[in-house]
Amino acid sequence: HNGVPGAGVVVTANGQPYEFSIRTSYVTVEWLEFTGCTGATFLSPVEVWGDPADATSNVLLQYLLIHNFYYTGVDNSGIDIAGNAGTTTNMIVRNTMIWDGDQRGIEGDDPGTSALIENVTIDGMYQNGIWPDSSDFVVYNSVVTRSGTDYSAGSGTMIGSNNTSSDATAASYFSSAQTGASAATLYVQPTGPSWNLHLAGTAGAAAIDTGVDRSSAFSFDIDGQLRPAGAGWDRGADEFNAATTAVELSSFEAVAGDSSVTLSWRTGS
Repeated sequence: HNGVPGAGVVVTANGQPYEFSIRTSYVTVEWLEFTGCTGATFLSPVEVWGDPADATSNVLLQYLLIHNFYYTGVDNSGIDIAGNAGTTTNMIVRNTMIWDGDQRGIEGDDPGTSALIENVTIDGMYQNGIWPDSSDFVVYNSVVTRSGTDYSAGSGTMIGSNNTSSDATAASYFSSAQTGASAATLYVQPTGPSWNLHLAGTAGAAAIDTGVDRSSAFSFDIDGQLRPAGAGWDRGADEFNAATTAVELSSFEAVAGDSSVTLSWRTGS
């Protein structure tokens, strides 16, 4: 997909209480859109579950769109780390957009579970954007807006830097925090039905070039385009004005060898 709904592979619950549950280690889920988990059960669109018999670790969730999950009186989260104490570790969530949801965007249920959250955009949760509850979260370059209490640690811990909130809570947990951000100016389209949480250029300038460099871990945004596009990394899942680098090919040669082919090329720019 290109960071907007309906442009790629859609996993839909069709208004039922179905979820995508990860119950084993070393799993990557990427480039999918999850929507329509609105049934009357305590289920979340994406869950990472651990139990004493088989702890879940090293799960990577990236380039995801998660939205339209809500049911009155039910506590659902876009991404939920669940299970038993200390059985889910080293989960990474990055370059993901979560919006138009239920109680929380990203939740951590149990003591000893941990997650790294990088360049995530969350908008329109009922209670919290990011809520480690009794877990341990490290958060970088994320933007949470209009989500009750945007960042709340509960009984857990939450540290990191260069995060943004529409209320004052980013400053309670992070260094280089931004507060008072307006969804109306940050995003291209912060309302339904055509929600679009890409950065809106100069109107959303607070998030542009103000992130911390995470290139030691990854180098792309929600569109699969290179970071940074400007003087520094942007906050949130989108890197504003990022584009695929054009390469001018000046020569290309293939030479047959012994059970092999040697390819040689030269670029002009």
